[in-house]
Amino acid sequence: ASEDTQVSYLNLMKEQGIEVIFQNSPLDIHLFQKLESKLDKVEFIRVDSEVNDLL
Repeated sequence: ASEDTQVSYLNLMKEQGIEVIFQNSPLDIHLFQKLESKLDKVEFIRVDSEVNDLL
C-alpha cells in the first residue's frame, strides 16, 4: 500500500482505539510470530486486513 493509504489505515485504527505497531522489516514478521506463540490473548494482524471489518 502507498504511504498515504497506510496513514489513512493508521488514523482509522487510532479512531477505533486500536493500538498499532508499525513494522517495516522482514524480520519483524518472525518476531511477531514468536510473540504470538509466547503471549496469551495477543494477535498481530495487518492493518489493511481489518479495514473492511471496521467500515
